[in-house]
Amino acid sequence: MAVVRTGDDLPEACPRCRALLRRDFNFCPSCGERLREVCAHCRADLEPGWAYCAACGTARDARAGGPGAEAVVPLLEVEPLGDLEARAEAHNTRGSELYENDEFDEAIREFSAAVSLVPTNATYHTNLAVALSEIGEYERAVSEFHEAIRLDPGNAGTYLQLGYTYQEMERLQQAVEAWRQVEVLAPDSPEAEEAREAMDSI
Repeated sequence: MAVVRTGDDLPEACPRCRALLRRDFNFCPSCGERLREVCAHCRADLEPGWAYCAACGTARDARAGGPGAEAVVPLLEVEPLGDLEARAEAHNTRGSELYENDEFDEAIREFSAAVSLVPTNATYHTNLAVALSEIGEYERAVSEFHEAIRLDPGNAGTYLQLGYTYQEMERLQQAVEAWRQVEVLAPDSPEAEEAREAMDSI
């Protein structure tokens, strides 16, 4: 599984067929050689020494029918050679379906996998934050909301949801500040109207 380097300033090469590789590849697209260990469920990279996947929480040695497999919530199966963005979107879509069915823990696993695959997508962070709020993981949710805002500071909907999370935490001043930002960003939007109603209710 070790990757052979072709030079200090050159791409990595597959140890089996010597095809040049991008550094984020887990498998060689030419011959299928596995280049690094990935999670059996969400395909996120696994670092040496990890007992569990940092993206979805699956045990490192969990395989279909293997030890510990019965304790793992199955995630959407994805192809290891699939396009990164498409795989992330598949996890996000599955997470949204689970969320709509009030299966929040499973939705969090899927949204976390999407974030792990494409951490620069603000929507994935927002969806993860909303799901975390549903199970009372407010501090983690706030962190995800702030990352989403850093990536997409003009999204009024993110501020609206952040305000609701602050309200649940009884941090009302911060909730109002978030909702006021909705008015600044999109004063004539449905989100702004909802933010005004939320402020009037506290």
